[in-house]
Amino acid sequence: MGTYGTATGTFATTTLADSTKNWVANKWAGKRVVFTSGTGQRQEATIVSNTATVLTFSAVGTAPDATTTYTILGVPIRSTGIEIKWLYGVTKPYDKGRYILSIRGGGSNIIDLYDMINDYWDSTTFYSPQSEVFNTGSSYAYDGADTFYYSIGVASDFIYVGAIDLKTMRVDGGFQTTVLQGTAHIGNLMEVVTSDDGGKFLFLGVNTSRLMYKTLIY
Repeated sequence: MGTYGTATGTFATTTLADSTKNWVANKWAGKRVVFTSGTGQRQEATIVSNTATVLTFSAVGTAPDATTTYTILGVPIRSTGIEIKWLYGVTKPYDKGRYILSIRGGGSNIIDLYDMINDYWDSTTFYSPQSEVFNTGSSYAYDGADTFYYSIGVASDFIYVGAIDLKTMRVDGGFQTTVLQGTAHIGNLMEVVTSDDGGKFLFLGVNTSRLMYKTLIY
């Protein structure tokens, strides 16, 4: 989780102080701070370090003052190859419609979950195995129930689709194509489509290609 407050001193384009805080040193290093109102409103910067009461961050255009309120974002920043999916159809009664799944991207293997009821980020949600990384060229799909699918956009490699069981957070194999992946493509090329008779099909486009694969989900 992040935190929020009002600047009380040390006003500069790279620092602000909040005398009401007693933070652990460098607790917020690497997180993002946003000025939410007052002078410098809507500016955002990366926190470099912090003391018990002072934040040091990358330079902003306008220094804060005593009217500036701020929020430190608890969830890490996203990068390339990201995706966000509302898990609206999971079968666990208390989880149905509760979570948003977020791929962090940027060459990481990390998935975060946002709990909409408690307004809380579960960062680095555990699933196993975490052997693949998500980046530009990766694609994702949700089946509307208990499975989240992903593919990795590594050029000149056979395309493997993983299936995360959202009840157990275990990764199983979805399917594998008979062609090599093309050069990484920006944008999602995977989707689950339901036919008129209720059958579910997973469609996957090959990066930088006109090829598309389809498989029945059963």
